[in-house]
Amino acid sequence: MQLSSLSLPTRLGTCLGVVASSLFLGAGLSPAKAILPGIDNLSGGTNSGNGSWTLGYEFNLSKTSVIDALGSYDQNGDGLNGRYDIGLWDTSGNLLSTASVSGSGDPLVSSFRWADIADITLGQGNYIVASAGAWSTNGDNYFYSGSYTTNVLTYVNNKYRVGSSLQFPISSAAGVAPGFLGGNVSFETTSVPAPLPFLGAGAAFGFSRKLRQRVKSASLR
Repeated sequence: MQLSSLSLPTRLGTCLGVVASSLFLGAGLSPAKAILPGIDNLSGGTNSGNGSWTLGYEFNLSKTSVIDALGSYDQNGDGLNGRYDIGLWDTSGNLLSTASVSGSGDPLVSSFRWADIADITLGQGNYIVASAGAWSTNGDNYFYSGSYTTNVLTYVNNKYRVGSSLQFPISSAAGVAPGFLGGNVSFETTSVPAPLPFLGAGAAFGFSRKLRQRVKSASLR
């Protein structure tokens, strides 16, 4: 008996296409990068925009960690008037990574504008992050001497240097924490794989099984 105008090979090919499409579509759905700021939950403190500076802080890592974004402070979350270059260094002054933010197009998380960087794995030890710009000229503010929390890192000290171009910050001021923000780091978080590929493949498998049953039933008539 003729099953239909659609041949068996064609039906099986269609089924395999459904499986492939389900896996492809599922695999393409990756979650947006989550930002986990090293210094987080700023409150109180002082906001100032005087001068041109490279501003940030030194921090310690007690275990190997991955940094995947660099950020610069945006006081009101309404966009930065100027461009800010952000650097990450070891304490010997070796520049490990850089990024830049400006305007309101970069993601805003925890009072910082963030720029993606290639993942960089840092071992135990101390590092420095800071951002540079003409704060007074741009009309943007930086933050200091307020309350804060930390993720992954341990805050060590504030770091700064005069000038609007990005430089290794070598100076510190007594009694100012958390840093002059300025710059910040984001740590990689563990994401859970999306279940869609498995669901899609399962649905396609179920369709394939029903098709085989129909073919077997028809052949016995």
